[in-house]
Amino acid sequence: MVATVASPVQQCARCGLIQPPANFCRRCGNPDPFPISSERYWGEHSSVGRPIAYSILTLIFAVMLGCVILVLLSATGLHARSIAIAVGAAILPTIAYGALIAWLDRAEPESWELRILTFLWGAVVAVFIALILNSTAYSIFALLTDADTGAILTAVTSAPLVEESAKGLLVLLVLWIARRNIDSMLDGLVLGATVGLGFAMTENIMYFGTAYRDGGAEAVGALFVIRCLINGMGHAVWTSFTGAAVGWSRGRHGRGVLRFIVPVLGWATAVAGHAIWNLGATIVIGIMNIVLIETYQFSEWRAFVVAGVMGGLPFVIPTVLTASIFARLGREQEDRIIRTYLPIEVRLGTLTPFEADRVIGQHSHRPTLRSLRRKNRSVRERRQAAFDAAAVRLAFFHYHALRGERPDKATVQRAEQMRWRIATLRSASDLQPRDIIH
Repeated sequence: MVATVASPVQQCARCGLIQPPANFCRRCGNPDPFPISSERYWGEHSSVGRPIAYSILTLIFAVMLGCVILVLLSATGLHARSIAIAVGAAILPTIAYGALIAWLDRAEPESWELRILTFLWGAVVAVFIALILNSTAYSIFALLTDADTGAILTAVTSAPLVEESAKGLLVLLVLWIARRNIDSMLDGLVLGATVGLGFAMTENIMYFGTAYRDGGAEAVGALFVIRCLINGMGHAVWTSFTGAAVGWSRGRHGRGVLRFIVPVLGWATAVAGHAIWNLGATIVIGIMNIVLIETYQFSEWRAFVVAGVMGGLPFVIPTVLTASIFARLGREQEDRIIRTYLPIEVRLGTLTPFEADRVIGQHSHRPTLRSLRRKNRSVRERRQAAFDAAAVRLAFFHYHALRGERPDKATVQRAEQMRWRIATLRSASDLQPRDIIH
């Protein structure tokens, strides 16, 4: 028989504040708040405008998705085998690189809803914007010069500017609309990498479909080596620079002009890295390809693969190493924030000193991706993980507030919700102050 535990939620009779158990109101000081059920706390007021806005956005997204699908089908020549090979070759590396990105943010992962929306922005919205603007730029360049020169100018100038702007726009929108999802440089980096990964998947489907239509499976294999193995993280890495810069600026609220300059520099770095690959790698790989064919009698696709590996890696390795350094700095920043600001909740009485030390230790010794995916974790372990996540959210709440970002009413209510959640989880799980889950 499983015992039920009442949710420890109280409401002030004077001001209506809902809070964890206490003998006084945190807002107005009124004594003896009365208990209420947790269902009342979780209730949300309905809004007429919100469903209408969601319907309009869904319709716009559906139109964009339809246009992108038509372009992809046109690239594959409407052949079933071409579509299957192109989609399969694009999705498999996306899954692998997506797991790597999730591993970077394994200690404090964002919600799956945000991850999916971010990925879809890159795979559909950013691609739609890029198709329109890049096609327009190509038409102008081709009209002023010729078709080949127009293609080169589009790849070197328009594509990096348009694509990195379209992808980076999502990071700015999240900062504007749901800024609580970007707490540090690491959060911004992961967000940018996710939107870049979605963009790369759609772009790869288009390139692989065209390659199979024109050159068969051998052409797809050679292109797969270049686009997925050598530079498979290209779009993700470039946009991660924008995201990391935006995440860094989040902690500089009202603190000088650097909070505006650094995001621009991050975006400029992403554009430069993209342009250098499109121009430099293409030239080097093209020259090496010609040399291997004419001098060493390599076959066309074998020469392309060898030239891609030898000519592409020098352009890929520096950007990947730079992104790795940013990720490491972001992890260290998060650890430092939690160590510094979580003790505030100890002084407020939300956590015991032992609980705070355990949360800090858990965050420093980050769990592996395998342990996070373990399906047979006990209910007690899952509640402990939720307890730790709520405590970490409170540490970031104090970090932003004490660095000059005045919290609005919704942010304060979410902080109170996290305190209530901690109290509820402690009560429901019967967690004692010195309980440790290994």
